[in-house]
Amino acid sequence: MPRFSGKANFKELQQLQQRFDRITNNQADEINEELVKTKAALFLRNVIPITPVGVYNTGQVGGTLRRGWTVKSEREAELGSTFGGSTNIQKHVDEDLKPKKRGKDYTVEIVNLVSYASYVNYGHRTRSGGYVNGQFFLEKALSQTDVNASKVLNRKLNTLLRRALDGN
Repeated sequence: MPRFSGKANFKELQQLQQRFDRITNNQADEINEELVKTKAALFLRNVIPITPVGVYNTGQVGGTLRRGWTVKSEREAELGSTFGGSTNIQKHVDEDLKPKKRGKDYTVEIVNLVSYASYVNYGHRTRSGGYVNGQFFLEKALSQTDVNASKVLNRKLNTLLRRALDGN
Protein backbone atom coordinates (compact mmCIF):
# COMPACT_ATOMS: atom_id res chain seq x y z
CA MET A 1 0.00 0.00 0.00
CA PRO A 2 1.50 3.37 -0.97
CA ARG A 3 2.35 5.76 1.79
CA PHE A 4 2.88 9.46 1.85
CA SER A 5 5.36 10.94 4.18
CA GLY A 6 6.24 14.58 4.21
CA LYS A 7 4.52 17.90 4.34
CA ALA A 8 1.82 19.24 2.06
CA ASN A 9 0.59 22.79 1.73
CA PHE A 10 -3.08 22.88 0.81
CA LYS A 11 -3.41 26.65 1.12
CA GLU A 12 -3.90 27.20 -2.64
CA LEU A 13 -6.48 24.44 -2.75
CA GLN A 14 -8.34 26.00 0.16
CA GLN A 15 -8.24 29.40 -1.56
CA LEU A 16 -9.69 27.84 -4.71
CA GLN A 17 -12.46 26.28 -2.63
CA GLN A 18 -13.23 29.68 -1.11
CA ARG A 19 -13.44 31.25 -4.57
CA PHE A 20 -15.88 28.53 -5.68
CA ASP A 21 -17.94 29.17 -2.55
CA ARG A 22 -18.18 32.85 -3.50
CA ILE A 23 -19.94 32.04 -6.78
CA THR A 24 -23.44 33.00 -5.85
CA ASN A 25 -26.62 31.37 -7.09
CA ASN A 26 -27.14 34.44 -9.23
CA GLN A 27 -23.74 33.95 -10.88
CA ALA A 28 -24.51 30.25 -11.40
CA ASP A 29 -27.82 31.20 -13.07
CA GLU A 30 -26.01 33.68 -15.32
CA ILE A 31 -23.45 31.03 -16.29
CA ASN A 32 -26.17 28.48 -17.10
CA GLU A 33 -28.18 31.02 -19.11
CA GLU A 34 -25.07 31.95 -21.07
CA LEU A 35 -24.40 28.27 -21.83
CA VAL A 36 -27.99 27.79 -23.03
CA LYS A 37 -27.66 30.82 -25.30
CA THR A 38 -24.36 29.49 -26.63
CA LYS A 39 -25.98 26.18 -27.55
CA ALA A 40 -28.91 28.04 -29.15
CA ALA A 41 -26.50 30.08 -31.27
CA LEU A 42 -24.68 26.90 -32.28
CA PHE A 43 -27.97 25.31 -33.32
CA LEU A 44 -28.94 28.38 -35.38
CA ARG A 45 -25.51 28.39 -37.06
CA ASN A 46 -26.19 24.80 -38.06
CA VAL A 47 -29.85 25.05 -39.08
CA ILE A 48 -29.90 28.30 -41.08
CA PRO A 49 -27.49 27.22 -43.85
CA ILE A 50 -29.29 23.90 -44.40
CA THR A 51 -32.83 25.30 -44.29
CA PRO A 52 -34.09 24.95 -47.87
CA VAL A 53 -34.56 27.96 -50.10
CA GLY A 54 -37.37 27.77 -52.62
CA VAL A 55 -36.56 28.07 -56.32
CA TYR A 56 -39.68 28.85 -58.32
CA ASN A 57 -40.70 28.27 -61.95
CA THR A 58 -40.41 32.01 -62.55
CA GLY A 59 -36.72 31.85 -61.69
CA GLN A 60 -37.30 33.70 -58.45
CA VAL A 61 -35.35 32.45 -55.46
CA GLY A 62 -36.99 32.49 -52.03
CA GLY A 63 -35.39 32.44 -48.60
CA THR A 64 -38.37 33.26 -46.39
CA LEU A 65 -38.10 29.95 -44.57
CA ARG A 66 -34.39 30.45 -43.94
CA ARG A 67 -34.94 33.98 -42.63
CA GLY A 68 -37.76 32.66 -40.41
CA TRP A 69 -35.28 31.55 -37.72
CA THR A 70 -34.17 35.06 -36.74
CA VAL A 71 -37.22 37.28 -37.23
CA LYS A 72 -40.10 38.36 -35.05
CA SER A 73 -42.86 37.55 -37.56
CA GLU A 74 -43.52 35.63 -40.76
CA ARG A 75 -44.17 38.93 -42.54
CA GLU A 76 -40.73 40.17 -41.53
CA ALA A 77 -39.24 37.00 -43.02
CA GLU A 78 -41.18 37.54 -46.25
CA LEU A 79 -40.09 41.17 -46.55
CA GLY A 80 -36.49 40.39 -45.64
CA SER A 81 -35.45 39.79 -49.24
CA THR A 82 -37.07 43.04 -50.34
CA PHE A 83 -35.67 45.17 -47.56
CA GLY A 84 -32.37 43.40 -46.96
CA GLY A 85 -33.30 41.13 -44.07
CA SER A 86 -30.44 39.97 -41.92
CA THR A 87 -29.64 36.70 -40.19
CA ASN A 88 -27.47 38.14 -37.44
CA ILE A 89 -27.55 35.08 -35.21
CA GLN A 90 -25.72 36.47 -32.19
CA LYS A 91 -27.87 39.60 -32.13
CA HIS A 92 -31.02 37.45 -32.29
CA VAL A 93 -29.78 35.18 -29.50
CA ASP A 94 -28.76 38.10 -27.27
CA GLU A 95 -31.88 40.20 -27.79
CA ASP A 96 -34.72 37.78 -28.49
CA LEU A 97 -34.00 34.43 -26.85
CA LYS A 98 -34.71 34.44 -23.14
CA PRO A 99 -33.63 31.29 -21.26
CA LYS A 100 -36.13 29.98 -18.74
CA LYS A 101 -35.33 28.04 -15.59
CA ARG A 102 -37.63 25.15 -14.69
CA GLY A 103 -36.41 23.40 -11.58
CA LYS A 104 -32.75 22.71 -12.26
CA ASP A 105 -33.14 22.84 -16.05
CA TYR A 106 -32.59 25.81 -18.32
CA THR A 107 -34.39 25.96 -21.66
CA VAL A 108 -34.73 28.32 -24.57
CA GLU A 109 -37.37 28.11 -27.28
CA ILE A 110 -36.17 28.45 -30.86
CA VAL A 111 -38.97 28.82 -33.38
CA ASN A 112 -39.18 29.27 -37.11
CA LEU A 113 -42.14 31.62 -37.48
CA VAL A 114 -42.88 30.72 -41.10
CA SER A 115 -46.21 28.88 -41.18
CA TYR A 116 -45.13 26.18 -43.63
CA ALA A 117 -41.83 25.28 -41.91
CA SER A 118 -43.15 21.98 -40.55
CA TYR A 119 -44.45 20.94 -43.98
CA VAL A 120 -41.05 21.47 -45.57
CA ASN A 121 -39.29 19.69 -42.71
CA TYR A 122 -41.58 16.67 -42.35
CA GLY A 123 -43.17 16.44 -45.79
CA HIS A 124 -46.75 16.96 -46.92
CA ARG A 125 -49.48 15.89 -49.31
CA THR A 126 -50.20 17.91 -52.41
CA ARG A 127 -53.57 19.01 -53.77
CA SER A 128 -53.17 16.62 -56.70
CA GLY A 129 -52.85 13.66 -54.31
CA GLY A 130 -49.09 13.33 -54.42
CA TYR A 131 -46.62 13.62 -51.59
CA VAL A 132 -43.59 15.88 -51.11
CA ASN A 133 -40.88 14.25 -48.99
CA GLY A 134 -39.60 16.11 -45.96
CA GLN A 135 -36.18 17.75 -45.93
CA PHE A 136 -35.56 17.00 -42.21
CA PHE A 137 -33.30 20.04 -41.88
CA LEU A 138 -34.30 20.41 -38.22
CA GLU A 139 -33.16 16.90 -37.31
CA LYS A 140 -29.92 17.30 -39.28
CA ALA A 141 -29.12 20.55 -37.47
CA LEU A 142 -29.89 19.02 -34.06
CA SER A 143 -27.55 16.14 -34.86
CA GLN A 144 -24.77 18.52 -35.96
CA THR A 145 -25.30 20.58 -32.82
CA ASP A 146 -25.02 17.53 -30.57
CA VAL A 147 -21.73 16.54 -32.22
CA ASN A 148 -20.12 19.96 -31.66
CA ALA A 149 -21.85 21.12 -28.47
CA SER A 150 -19.62 19.56 -25.80
CA LYS A 151 -16.43 21.09 -27.20
CA VAL A 152 -17.99 24.54 -27.63
CA LEU A 153 -19.79 24.47 -24.27
CA ASN A 154 -16.70 23.27 -22.38
CA ARG A 155 -14.67 26.12 -23.83
CA LYS A 156 -17.42 28.62 -22.93
CA LEU A 157 -17.81 27.17 -19.42
CA ASN A 158 -14.08 27.47 -18.78
CA THR A 159 -14.18 31.12 -19.83
CA LEU A 160 -17.22 31.88 -17.67
CA LEU A 161 -15.83 30.06 -14.62
CA ARG A 162 -12.50 31.82 -14.93
CA ARG A 163 -14.33 35.15 -15.06
CA ALA A 164 -16.48 34.25 -12.03
CA LEU A 165 -13.52 32.97 -10.01
CA ASP A 166 -11.49 36.07 -10.78
CA GLY A 167 -14.35 38.18 -9.49
CA ASN A 168 -15.17 39.84 -12.83
